[in-house]
Amino acid sequence: MPRRHRAQAQRAAAAGQPAPARAAARPRGCAAPASTPLIPISDQVVVMPLVGRLDRSRVEHVLQTLLDGVQRVHAAVVILDITGVAVVDAAVADALVRTARAVGLLGARVVLTGIRPEVAATLAALGTDLMGLVTRGTLQDGIRHAHTDLVAPRPRP
Repeated sequence: MPRRHRAQAQRAAAAGQPAPARAAARPRGCAAPASTPLIPISDQVVVMPLVGRLDRSRVEHVLQTLLDGVQRVHAAVVILDITGVAVVDAAVADALVRTARAVGLLGARVVLTGIRPEVAATLAALGTDLMGLVTRGTLQDGIRHAHTDLVAPRPRP
């Protein structure tokens, strides 16, 4: 965020404006605090780390960002890392499955990483059907799996 905009946001916060008012005052093109970056880590693999709370509008933003990014960079594998997601409820679990299916329709595979024990217990208790969704405990394991098992090796010249 440019210094001028950061100063405006700090003045608004100091004036006691509620967060929604500060967000509305944020200049266009400035990222929201809980952004959803799509990070290429190789020619065929991208990572989207998710941090914070996932609500309906953010899930839709994640889905759109992923679909646009997969098509734009021709990704074969998308790693969704939920290490930083504090709460996974039924709505979030359903959104993750829907996102994986939508990405699959574009020809890419989704690897879900960062499933903490409490999140695993919640998903199991909810009876969430993760069939067809590859999961790995850590982002590092997900990257290794993507490069070793999912991305076709390119022939050497």
